[in-house]
Amino acid sequence: MPAQKHFILPRKRGILLLLLNFIIVSSISIFISIKVQEEITYQAWTSFSTETKDVQAALAERLHIYEALLYSGKGLIDSNNATITPEKWHTYVSSLQLSKNYPAVATFGYGFLVKQADKANFVAQMRQELGNNFTITPPGNRPLYAVGTYLEPANPAGEGVDALVDPVRAKSIQDAIATGNITVSNKTTLYIDKVKVPAFVMRTVFYRQKAAVGYITATFRMQDLIQVALQHNFQGIRFAVYEGTSTKNLTTARLFYTNLPSTWQTSGKLSQIVTIPVVSHGWTMVFTDTTTPSLRDVYAPTVILWLGAIFAFLSTFLLYILLVRNRYVESVAEIMTKELSVTVEKLHDDKKKLEEAMTKDEFLSMAAHELRTPLGTMRWRIEDMVSGKRKFTPQTKEDLDKMYSNVIRLIHIVNNLLDVSRINQDKIKDHPDMIDVVTLAETVIDTLGERIEEKRVQVEFAKPTAAIPMKIDQNLLEEIFVNLFTNAIKYNKKGGKIFLRLAATQKELQITVEDTGIGIPKKDQKTIFEKFKRGSNVDPDSYEGTGLGLFVVKKYVEHWKGNITLKSVVNKGTTITVAIPMQRDIK
Repeated sequence: MPAQKHFILPRKRGILLLLLNFIIVSSISIFISIKVQEEITYQAWTSFSTETKDVQAALAERLHIYEALLYSGKGLIDSNNATITPEKWHTYVSSLQLSKNYPAVATFGYGFLVKQADKANFVAQMRQELGNNFTITPPGNRPLYAVGTYLEPANPAGEGVDALVDPVRAKSIQDAIATGNITVSNKTTLYIDKVKVPAFVMRTVFYRQKAAVGYITATFRMQDLIQVALQHNFQGIRFAVYEGTSTKNLTTARLFYTNLPSTWQTSGKLSQIVTIPVVSHGWTMVFTDTTTPSLRDVYAPTVILWLGAIFAFLSTFLLYILLVRNRYVESVAEIMTKELSVTVEKLHDDKKKLEEAMTKDEFLSMAAHELRTPLGTMRWRIEDMVSGKRKFTPQTKEDLDKMYSNVIRLIHIVNNLLDVSRINQDKIKDHPDMIDVVTLAETVIDTLGERIEEKRVQVEFAKPTAAIPMKIDQNLLEEIFVNLFTNAIKYNKKGGKIFLRLAATQKELQITVEDTGIGIPKKDQKTIFEKFKRGSNVDPDSYEGTGLGLFVVKKYVEHWKGNITLKSVVNKGTTITVAIPMQRDIK
């Protein structure tokens, strides 16, 4: 029985390795969890910020529309030189279609600025025009009156009311007179069905001989403005609007509009307070996001932490098992590994001498025969083991599979050496027989299946619809397929592709093998079919090989009086096409 051998590290080093593994895996899971949480927060804030900006932009756009409405009314006054009658005003406002085009406007009116000295004449004129007992309310003597006269829709209760009596409305009129611009009032109220609702007024004053004589006024319920401006569904975003630009003391007295929940300060994860310019005024808006976070957003970081912890424990436990397990059951595999190691080491040590001597045909033949015998013996022993007749651990079976694969590669190299020897000595053995080329190609692909899976390349065989019968030496044609396919696999990229196309006419058979690999530099393409030649971009430590495969392929094709062509671009791939006559004059 072989002596028991353990795979155990010194006690302190083993403990340190276990701790290091646990710390690294845990740190990675914590890092990923933090990054996921940051990304979730960033996406939520980005979406929230975008929607708050959309709300502000929609309100601003709607207010610009109402500014244009007031300017149009002022333009009407200017064009009529201030001689506006109730009928003209009614006709003009009707053409605007307020309910359709300006649905948030509660009233749109024309008013007069009347001095105390002109009060009696003004009242008499209005009674004549309106045909009623028009009077200015509230009664009393004041230096100046701002009297709303022509109101649309008609509002008898508002006719004759002096706006200068209300401090809020008075300030907006005084600002308009002082600046000559459109002004927006602070918060005021309207009575709708005997209920007070928040509102504001927009005004602009017109002049005659540099004296303010009248004004255009538009009254808005804030709720109507919000509904008209924000027809888009903002996915759970809520907000409140306050008069003024101060972000402190956001009291009910300043509140214009709100759709916030009663506990908005704590109900949303995201909130924002902004100030926005409103014509000559400004408003403060408070936003909060009441959208319920998805289960993914809520639990993803926690799940990642738990999975990381579980993986940290499992990986540490498995590492512990690896540190303490013994290799008793692997003794047979170790013997075979040593055998193969000695052979590979000897081949590596003799590489330089072999390269120098390989130009001699006698040495090629001798070396190939000497190598093939022990390799064949090793292959039979490994085949006996991997066939399942002996029981091994999965790791041992994996090691044997890798050894078997390496032996097959060495045998392929030896076969190439023998082929070169026969070619150089003009001793090619050609025994033609009737075969199906399509079946032979499929067999080669199956044989190289392990290497194809190892490199994770995808083979696309444009299989002909019918068989391609041909009288030819099967072994030589198989060597062509094997060498072309082996190169396409070896020099391909991980996850690359190989395309095989077969075409036959009465005159010739065409075989095309195309890969998506590292390609062959243009300067090397003229010599690539010579012995021991490989592309200058091939790293010998990364790609094993002798540089004999394409030499063998070309010699066999020339033996049948065929031809071979190559197209290649570095880092894009290589295409090799072989053409073999159907009727061959074999020398």
